[in-house]
Amino acid sequence: ALFAAASVLACDSDPTGPVVDPALSLSTGSSHSCVIDPATGTYCWGPNGAGQIGDGTGQNRSSPAQVLGEHAFRLVMAGGSHTCAISEADRLFCWGDNSAGALGEPAASYETAPLEITTTTTLTTIVAGAAHTCGIDRYGTPLCWGSNGSGQLGSLETTAQCGNTPCSDLPIPVAGNLTLASLTAGNSHTCGITADGAVYCWGTNGSGQLGNGFTTSAAQPVLVQGDIGFTQVSAGTWHTCAVTGTGALYCWGSNDEGQLGVEDTSDRCGYLEYPCSTRPDSVETSLRFQSVTAGGGHTCAIAEDRRAYCWGDNWTGQLGDGTTIPGSVPRLVSGLGAVLAIDAGQNHTCAIDNLGDVYCWGDNLANQLGNGGVGIRQLEPTLVPVPPN
Repeated sequence: ALFAAASVLACDSDPTGPVVDPALSLSTGSSHSCVIDPATGTYCWGPNGAGQIGDGTGQNRSSPAQVLGEHAFRLVMAGGSHTCAISEADRLFCWGDNSAGALGEPAASYETAPLEITTTTTLTTIVAGAAHTCGIDRYGTPLCWGSNGSGQLGSLETTAQCGNTPCSDLPIPVAGNLTLASLTAGNSHTCGITADGAVYCWGTNGSGQLGNGFTTSAAQPVLVQGDIGFTQVSAGTWHTCAVTGTGALYCWGSNDEGQLGVEDTSDRCGYLEYPCSTRPDSVETSLRFQSVTAGGGHTCAIAEDRRAYCWGDNWTGQLGDGTTIPGSVPRLVSGLGAVLAIDAGQNHTCAIDNLGDVYCWGDNLANQLGNGGVGIRQLEPTLVPVPPN
């Protein structure tokens, strides 16, 4: 997802090669990315004006920089200009921009190194949006904090103001008494899945990205229509996608670049009346998928054979097929074998292959590819040195 992480565990062998890495966590934010190498630590790269890299500086990083501290993180999440992580001991840390309260620490305006965040309940997983953060505790209760200008915290109980925007600098429960199995955060909307496969979304909805048949924002969770039953969901900037237990893929929201995986949609959104879908649309492909990630104007997914496919906007090469031609039909990413994890940022994409190597492609104007600043864009996957040489 645009602001979510892809975690992978070693599993049985694949025809394209063995899985050798025991555990990895990869996350692409708007323009910075982070990865956990279980052997050596956590690394981030890209813009660092708010300290989102976590290396104790405000210096932009064109190559992976190690996050300060010996915290043994098991999960990392890159947001807009902030990052959060959970340690093996289930302790929460955040760093970067806190102007909207996304770190969950009232006293800080920004942090350049991991700051432990105290919560009233232990969070087992987290997701990071553009300027908000959400998590689930051990009981499945979702909590959110940060900017609430579009209702992305899922609560009407925010009385604080960050500038002129409603916010909460402390975790607050999402309305509706939901019990969720997983969460995903987009730019200004959030979605979660229940144990029985129902998807609820809340926040901004101008492109229909909440999937409830409307384009009005919702400050409390609304049920995605269709009664389909999903196993994984990913929220992007203006669209959302989800996978069923049979590997079928559905998307909803903006389709101005073909990111929904359909050539055209019947709905129109915004004053420009661009193509969109306010309800889940089936991606037009015979492929079956294991997981999906929604980015800025593009979408990527891992098929049943662990090959990576992308579609949608491609002006910076974020589809990884060696061209800059956009399209709604899923395209095989060039040069990658089996893929364990993939995550789509605003205009770039990163993945981990079955050997544990990290690759990124697409826009590199902000050093988001981690390749030492080589090229303003890369149309095919380029190796990210993790750990740095």
